[in-house]
Amino acid sequence: MILKSEIKAITVYKDRALVERIAKANLSEGDHLLIFEALPADIDTNSIQISGGKQAVLQDIKLKDVYLDKISDEGKSVILEEIEELEDLIEELNDRINNSNEEKSFLLNLANVSAETTKKSLLALFVPEKMQDMLKFYSEKLNALDDTIRNNKKELKKLEKRLQTIKAELNKYSKKNLSAEKHVELKVYAKESREMDFILSYVVMNASWVPIYDLRLDSDEKILSITYNALIKQRTGEKWDNVKLNLSTARPQISGDTPKLNTWFIDIFRYSPPKAASGMKAKKEMSRSLDMKISPEGLMHDEFEEREEAVMEVVSAKVETAATSVVFSIPGNNSISDNYEEHKLGITLLDFEAELEYNSVPKLSPFAYLTAIASNNSEFPLLAGKTNIFLDNSFVAHSKLKLVAPNEKFITSLGIDEGIHIEHKLLNRFAKEEGVFSKKGKKLFEYEILVKNNKKLDCLIKIKDQIPISQNQDVKVELLEP
Repeated sequence: MILKSEIKAITVYKDRALVERIAKANLSEGDHLLIFEALPADIDTNSIQISGGKQAVLQDIKLKDVYLDKISDEGKSVILEEIEELEDLIEELNDRINNSNEEKSFLLNLANVSAETTKKSLLALFVPEKMQDMLKFYSEKLNALDDTIRNNKKELKKLEKRLQTIKAELNKYSKKNLSAEKHVELKVYAKESREMDFILSYVVMNASWVPIYDLRLDSDEKILSITYNALIKQRTGEKWDNVKLNLSTARPQISGDTPKLNTWFIDIFRYSPPKAASGMKAKKEMSRSLDMKISPEGLMHDEFEEREEAVMEVVSAKVETAATSVVFSIPGNNSISDNYEEHKLGITLLDFEAELEYNSVPKLSPFAYLTAIASNNSEFPLLAGKTNIFLDNSFVAHSKLKLVAPNEKFITSLGIDEGIHIEHKLLNRFAKEEGVFSKKGKKLFEYEILVKNNKKLDCLIKIKDQIPISQNQDVKVELLEP
């Protein structure tokens, strides 16, 4: 019996997802073969679980590869229709843009002819009113054509971007991608004749979620509002349409076994100079060494760089705390497209009372950096993630939030405050030598740090500076002031 199943719920982890499918079957007493068909090809075989209540006994379960002879999916025809419609709209917009450009060229040519005619007629009779009317007509017409061309080009870009996305989605219907799928076959014994529910759960890869935060600070009320969001994406080969979503902080990719320490041997290192490289090989090695850097752990890695909306009410997720992880249950049902497109879902909105503090290192930067100190008095753990910072409803910067457990105190950066001006100045520098035979030098440096508060409120600011630390007994450093 082929079961008609639908996705009941999905739990998304950092790099995979647990899918739960439910199917109903009206069984008579006795043995039955039940089949869940059209499942993703990359199911983790060891993750398959079946539950069906006490009215049935599971005798055997098999995961089978099924190779398709032909591609037949109504979703493909829907996508093809949308592609055709988008291509027609793009062609129509290109025609409009070409027509507007031709009309603009005709108008400019007409303007040149009219200018020559007017120039000749002005020799006989100068009529300023007609000249003004003509200039006004050309100006208004050209501006209208430019607006039309500009708007059509904007719309054309949107349509072309949508067409590119749809064509990418069409790729999953190719023969290569749909050449095989998984079927789960169940042998069950029904104790009695009745309708039964069978729930199939399995783990698939190519799904993930990461936290992202919008931090908004009201500097007058000293309230830090954190909008807790999740960026979810998937390319599992399944449609997640109108399904229940859960987000888990568990990390199944990490082994559950405690690591063991092996014996740690040390010895005297004897350096052997490497053989000198020559020619292109030496140049390549030198180039590679310039592109690398040594991390604090001693590992070499390539350098890389990482990458105002109205505030809306956010429905808060339900938090379910397990022994070693937390699950956020997103209210309602959601749809996540199967093309690795990011979907931003709200988890909750949290408000914290914050203490504001400014920090500055004038020697390195002339700015005062605002920080908020708060305590996470919610039941939500704040996972490490990127933040968008808004100060008094104005976007100011991007930053990162470290992991914050419930009831843990945390500090978050809120960017620079232009209302505070800081200047680091070298006022004086003196040098003199002492002694006749063994001369000793003495140098005196005098610095000044100027801080000006242009805000209406008093501010607490911590200023950090430094003095050098001597690594030679003949060099002594003394702090005179403060």
